[in-house]
Amino acid sequence: MIPFLAAMLAPAQAGVFNTKTMHGEWSEKQSQREHVLPKGWMALEVSLDNKTTHSFRDASGRKLRYDNDVAWSYSRMWLRFDQGFSRRLRLYIHVPWVEARLRNDNGTLIRTRALGDVNTGVVFQPVLDRRVAVAGKLDIKAASGVEWPGNFVGGPTGTDSFLTGTGATNVGLHMLGRLLVFDSFALKLDTAFVWKVPGIVGYVVETDGFGNGWLDPGDELLAHGSFVHNWTRDLAFQGEMRVSYRTAYRIGVSGPSVWKADLDPMPGSAGSFVDLGLSMSWEPDDHVELKAHFRSQVIGADTTQFAALGLEEFSPQPGTELGAGVVVRW
Repeated sequence: MIPFLAAMLAPAQAGVFNTKTMHGEWSEKQSQREHVLPKGWMALEVSLDNKTTHSFRDASGRKLRYDNDVAWSYSRMWLRFDQGFSRRLRLYIHVPWVEARLRNDNGTLIRTRALGDVNTGVVFQPVLDRRVAVAGKLDIKAASGVEWPGNFVGGPTGTDSFLTGTGATNVGLHMLGRLLVFDSFALKLDTAFVWKVPGIVGYVVETDGFGNGWLDPGDELLAHGSFVHNWTRDLAFQGEMRVSYRTAYRIGVSGPSVWKADLDPMPGSAGSFVDLGLSMSWEPDDHVELKAHFRSQVIGADTTQFAALGLEEFSPQPGTELGAGVVVRW
């Protein structure tokens, strides 16, 4: 029986990465690819990224260095799964595990490792096989990370752990565009409005109140422009610029009913961030991709608002992010 089962399973395992009749056609060059995966294709990516900084930005956005060699580090391991549900529809889920580390001015290392906030979404591209490709994307970020601080007393001086989630749900509406200038060169643009849903979070405590308070993280406008150039059929480079504007955050307490909250703006919480980056991708065949990137913050607003909590989404610290990953498709 065992030799029989082994003989039956061997061809099935060997055929996982073979082209199947349900598979849509795969574009060999990244510059020519659509916003959706071809029908029937699936992709699993495992990647790591890290940003380490010795600096922060003050209320005017100036980059200042910490005293006594203080260092902040933020690392993520991503598990990304994408599926070509149909010719024009792509589904995805992106799951991060976060490690936040701070070496303070006493030389003490504070570290937290936990699940981060998970993104799920759908991409719809109505028209295919054109030099100009336009698609819409709905992205939902769930409040799945750690949102309860380890210490409510002492403020930044009493920090003994970090948060890996904001405790808030994001709903992002994206418009994606791609212009194929040449067969090996394309321009891409991703513009978005991100609604950050107000709610009660674990790290806001009502003064003289009954419990936790409200946070309205403010909404976000995003623009992400990039170019993709296939140096060869297998090797591609991408340059990018990401601009983010966040409206003012508001904080407060529950109002006279469950349908209302009394919220006041947080001074200096609105601002813009600009990042520049470069990435490289090598695909030895259609089923495997190796990738690496670096990204650096060149303009930023105040990063001290949520720094004590370690919330990189709300207060992205200045520094250079390095990352690498592998993608397997079948």
